Amino acid sequence: MKLDKILKSKLLFYVAVVLMIINVVGYVSVGSMECVVIFAVATYVSNHFTKNRAVDILAGLFIANILFGCGRVKEGFEEAHTNDSDKLKKVAASLHTKGKSKPSSKCKAGEHRNKKGICVAAAKETLAIANKLQKSGQ
Repeated sequence: MKLDKILKSKLLFYVAVVLMIINVVGYVSVGSMECVVIFAVATYVSNHFTKNRAVDILAGLFIANILFGCGRVKEGFEEAHTNDSDKLKKVAASLHTKGKSKPSSKCKAGEHRNKKGICVAAAKETLAIANKLQKSGQ
């Protein structure tokens, strides 16, 4: 008897309507029109079994959110799905090529190649440039 009163109460109906509005606005804002359709169809089918609108709305919300997973949030972090060996390969490749110029290209004026093949400025010229900058800054 108490359950029947609760299901027929206006408060439950208004709570269900508020939840319905929040969910439908959420589906539309995300662009998930199939969830709106699933919710509408589930509510319509539920209406054939019971004439209680609050129960119909709650059943539609249950079917759309729980059974079909329309309420799930998708995470945008794509690197989480790659395995560790792929991550290590990417890091190793970036470290291997970082700072290196192509062997066929020439170094800029005042630079030479070190043992690793990287173009570096000559030490004397670097000190001269630093001294000029220091004098101009004073």
